[in-house]
Amino acid sequence: MIGQIDGLTGLPSSKGTVIFVCGKCKRDSLPVPAFGADTQKRLVHLLVCPRCLWILGEWPSLQAKEADLQEFAAKVEALNRPRS
Repeated sequence: MIGQIDGLTGLPSSKGTVIFVCGKCKRDSLPVPAFGADTQKRLVHLLVCPRCLWILGEWPSLQAKEADLQEFAAKVEALNRPRS
């Protein structure tokens, strides 16, 4: 089972790693980090699909980005955990 936040999709791999891909393309394109500016001209950290240029996520700091992606990966793992 996959999980999705914004435009980012999480796919579980056979080795237990969650792979982040574009929710629109869903294959052949791994997200790339990028930078942008918010409405107040502050730097924001982005994940962008290199294939369709869809913005997959936006964060005010690297720490916020890491925290959100770790939480998202944990949710995808939980969705795919075998039920007893």
